[in-house]
Amino acid sequence: MPSARPFARLGSLVIAVVLVAACSVESDRSGGDPTTDDPPTTDAPPATEGPSAPASSMWTVFEQAEELGTADLFDAFSAAERRCIEAAFADVEIDLEWARRLATGLDAEAEEARVDLQRTLFGCVEDEADYEPAIRAITTGLEPDGITVSHDEARCLWAVIVDGAEDPIRTVMVGDVDSDLVLDGIERCFTEENLGRWNGEAGFGPQAYGDDDRFDHLHDDCSDGDPHACDVLYLLSSIDSDYEAFGETCGETTDGTSFCTPGLELDDGGLAVRGDGLDELVLACHDGQLHGCDLLFRVSPAASEAERVGYTCGDRLAVGAVPSCAERLG
Repeated sequence: MPSARPFARLGSLVIAVVLVAACSVESDRSGGDPTTDDPPTTDAPPATEGPSAPASSMWTVFEQAEELGTADLFDAFSAAERRCIEAAFADVEIDLEWARRLATGLDAEAEEARVDLQRTLFGCVEDEADYEPAIRAITTGLEPDGITVSHDEARCLWAVIVDGAEDPIRTVMVGDVDSDLVLDGIERCFTEENLGRWNGEAGFGPQAYGDDDRFDHLHDDCSDGDPHACDVLYLLSSIDSDYEAFGETCGETTDGTSFCTPGLELDDGGLAVRGDGLDELVLACHDGQLHGCDLLFRVSPAASEAERVGYTCGDRLAVGAVPSCAERLG
């Protein structure tokens, strides 16, 4: 089933194109090229090998943008649009802290900064319905929920948002979603399979072991006693699937009436968790338990520090992991 904030990652994913544009402008100022020059010395801690490596430079941000398939988004703009975007960054002070704040901040101030910058980009495009950063954000941002939509499906949904939302950029960047509008767009634009996956309906998406590599890995780790993997598997699986039943019962070891991760319980709205286990989950994520990071992001209260920690895989990434911390860093 989709996460409580299905567009929660989109704001930070789309911002990668802003970072690329900013790097382009900065390289023009300095005569350097952030994609080829040696990284400068920073006050940030040095990177180390493996999943504990911190996101310690602007170059790391740029590399992650490339991994996410967003580094080439700047090329999707016309020459006139690129000139407009570059002019918008002419007076922006660009540094590592600025990039990190835009990429990883999940609080209201950071979200507003992303919205403002995206409005600048959006104001430079000639055809609002072809705003490629938002289209790509929809395709990429739904991957964590196991939903792979085509470019045409994403463009169709974006067109519905542009036509009907009072503030399209805020809808995608922050997740201030008009539920009826977005659901109408999904029903109109998604294939039957993707619509069923979005709704978590029985019979859609991976059903049993062997259907999907990602779900199989979660199943294996759940079977090996990782409670975080069990909970993530349950949250991702469609109703009445074998995967759901296996995750729900913590690998067939419980009756399925509570989270497998100790100390977690649903809040009154049923959309996020509370309890002492949330703090333990933050510590587990920082300690490198990557399924714990993925679970933390999915169940934490919106715009909380816990959500930010899960989003950055325990401060290991500058731009949030897609499709998951376990797959990006495991």
